[in-house]
Amino acid sequence: GGSTASPSSWHGTIIAGIIGAASNNAAGIAGIVWNPKILPVRVLGKCGGYMSDIIDGALWAAGFHIAGVPDNTTPAQVLNLSFGAAIPGACSITEQTAFSQIAAAGKVIVVAAGNSNSNLDATGFSPANCSGVITVAATNRAGAKTLISNFGSAVAISAPGGDDNLTNGIHSITNAGATAPGADGYGIFYGTSISTAHVSGIVALMLSANPLLSPAQVLSVIRSTARPFPDTTCTTTTCGAGIIDAAAAVAQALITPALPAPAIIPPAVPVAPASSSGGGGGGGGCTLQSGMEFDPILPALVFFGIGYFIVRRVVRRPR
Repeated sequence: GGSTASPSSWHGTIIAGIIGAASNNAAGIAGIVWNPKILPVRVLGKCGGYMSDIIDGALWAAGFHIAGVPDNTTPAQVLNLSFGAAIPGACSITEQTAFSQIAAAGKVIVVAAGNSNSNLDATGFSPANCSGVITVAATNRAGAKTLISNFGSAVAISAPGGDDNLTNGIHSITNAGATAPGADGYGIFYGTSISTAHVSGIVALMLSANPLLSPAQVLSVIRSTARPFPDTTCTTTTCGAGIIDAAAAVAQALITPALPAPAIIPPAVPVAPASSSGGGGGGGGCTLQSGMEFDPILPALVFFGIGYFIVRRVVRRPR
């Protein structure tokens, strides 16, 4: 009600392509992970949605019971949240409670820092400023911070995110349809949604090498094996520990002692249908009744345009 519908952005397809596009087929691109298990969870539509839907979607994807829907029998190991609130704000109690439960259940949550070129230390954007998540900033071809990436001490790591849609962007799969599937194709994209997908894919590789790594161990390995920043546009206080290094992270994961499996998942805290939320790591251009607007640079979450993209652990060992 009151929102303007926008065409499909295929943002989820873009993110899915970066993480797991088929390889060795003489076509297009190769995803970071081969043969990944993908769990698409759609929580927003062509006119947006509510933060409560996003939270319920994350909890359901991780294996928690959500009233009114069948339980998820294939819980995800990695949750990719390529979005961010379009207006500044602290991480809400409801968000933090959900993310803490998910992390306690041994699931890794990877989130986009957002595309506002803002210092998260002074102006918060959730879920980038929540605890228990891996917040990702974006770097360009030269290893510098992208022009739009948020930054600050909340950022844990940086990853390739491109810097424009011409020569310095990231290639992925997409679709030409506006309101229904059209012709499949390829495109060039940029932003923290893209860098978040890189990190989620690498985390999946790490968990394929060592399935019992805890979220804290995953974060520690990513940070300890990161490449140093090549210039002063990013420092360890503004863009995380460095630029993620896939090979080094997977090699370290192989030799990191695993912790015991997490305890049985407790029941989820019911989430009331409260505040609306747009997307700053992406968005479809929809303005919600609350006045929050999706970022036109990159559409909101993942998979099928607008929704969550979840990666289950990979079944093969990394090459």
